[in-house]
Amino acid sequence: TLRFDRSRGEKEAKAGSMSFLVSGNSRQKAQHEIAEFFKKFVPTYILAYKSALIAKVEADQNKSKSSGAKRELLSRPDPTENVWAGWATKEGGFIHNWKRRWFVMRANYEVDYYVAIPDEGAPAKKKGVINVSGYRVHENTSKGKPNCIELHHPNRRCYFIYAENEEEKAEMVEAFKLACRKCKPPENPDKVAGKAFSKAYEKTRLYYRYYDSWRMEGTESEMLGKLVARILDDTVMEDIYKGMPLSGSPFKGIVKKAANKTINAVTISAVGAGWKKAAEEVTNLRPKLEKPLADAIGPVYKAKNDLKEKFKEKVTSAMEPVISSMVRPVVGKVFEVMMYPVINAYEKLINSFMEMANEHAPKMADPSNFGTELHYMEHETSKTWSKYNKPATSIIKVVEAALAFIHEFVKDIHPHELVDPVMDALVKIMGDAVYTLSHCLLEDKMEYGAAVDKVRKEFIHDSKLDIISIFLNLMLTLIMTNFKKEVVPLIEEPLKPLEDAIPGPVKEFLDLDTVVEEFLDETMIALIKSAVNPPCKEELEKFDGRFAAYELA
Repeated sequence: TLRFDRSRGEKEAKAGSMSFLVSGNSRQKAQHEIAEFFKKFVPTYILAYKSALIAKVEADQNKSKSSGAKRELLSRPDPTENVWAGWATKEGGFIHNWKRRWFVMRANYEVDYYVAIPDEGAPAKKKGVINVSGYRVHENTSKGKPNCIELHHPNRRCYFIYAENEEEKAEMVEAFKLACRKCKPPENPDKVAGKAFSKAYEKTRLYYRYYDSWRMEGTESEMLGKLVARILDDTVMEDIYKGMPLSGSPFKGIVKKAANKTINAVTISAVGAGWKKAAEEVTNLRPKLEKPLADAIGPVYKAKNDLKEKFKEKVTSAMEPVISSMVRPVVGKVFEVMMYPVINAYEKLINSFMEMANEHAPKMADPSNFGTELHYMEHETSKTWSKYNKPATSIIKVVEAALAFIHEFVKDIHPHELVDPVMDALVKIMGDAVYTLSHCLLEDKMEYGAAVDKVRKEFIHDSKLDIISIFLNLMLTLIMTNFKKEVVPLIEEPLKPLEDAIPGPVKEFLDLDTVVEEFLDETMIALIKSAVNPPCKEELEKFDGRFAAYELA
């Protein structure tokens, strides 16, 4: 009965959603909201595109200039080996039968699945590819299959997969969770356009008063469609729910979820067509803008800096109460919870590197063993929970529970969103250390002990840079959106007259809103640096001394 009613609710929601889209009054409301959205988004995107183009031209002209401390370890190239492979049984998308498939998670975290293992005998037929960006891994019991998981996405097809036993399921869950976090959606090959889209998307969300965090979890068309669907849900979608007999029943949630999914799918398709046309028109502007901008970059840069100085004079006093109430309490609390665990994790990681170097020292006495031993080291340091990384990553994982306090400041950020980047940084720096060791031995022909000592010193140096970067990014994640939400209304009126201060010749490339946003970003980053650097510096001054006695056994 439950299954029948659930199915009935989903079918009714889909039918009601489609009738909503074709009924005269509701369709007009939806079309109006979509038209209003594009009226806001497209001009915002054009301004963001110009701003991104300015940043590119500035970067191109300043390539020779260096700033800040540089990392000393070599950066390990992106891996090419598969992350995971194994047998599992998947439910079909159209005919809901179950078929055993060989899954291969590629180095880019996309998942291919086959009818057989590709390397065995005749070439295996690939049945499909799953880009898991934006997906979440959920336990599943509704399908009646043991050891079953759901790869869930709010707008795309959901996948149901089960393993043969609990051990294989645990391995599969760990792999898919990693992939869902790290897999990237299809990227815009034009970096300027990609940055412009992200900036315009953020500004448009703020215009509609959506202050929750977000990240790219689909194509640009999908992201816009999802945002428009949310706007429709907040403005005109109530008509659907009110007209459905099941909408007042215990299945209200099922009805709403199914209706939203249908509206999202239709909206993404409709919005995608409009966005493709708008994006092409803007991209065609680039040749007309880039050369004049390169010639005018000096005056543009000066005009921007002059405006920012005027902003400081006008709004610093208005921003101070927000800074006092928001930045300082968050900084203190985050340091209290995370400073020692993060430093301790990096200490453990350096210890692990030295233990690994000692373990392999006997075989490394013979240079003919370098290739085999280094390959083993690379494999053993490439995963979050592998032998040599686990002493460090387990410390950070424990901190996740202690970060529950962040909901006092930002309601929609989960602690794992703060913890996961730290764990990624730990795995990356360990990989960089092993890659640098490999380069010292195979390319520079260094003696093993000397190479290990060199890498150890560079590891310590880069760890300190990592720790400072981690805390800067933590604070930005926690504070930036709320900071803008509070500050922008306070400074809008005082800054409006300054639009006349933009010199005529550069008005084509600058607008007040874009410079204001850049000013706020720079102001917040400077404030967070001033709050983060002193306590970090104090603790990191002790960092070198902790490893002074370390030598290769």
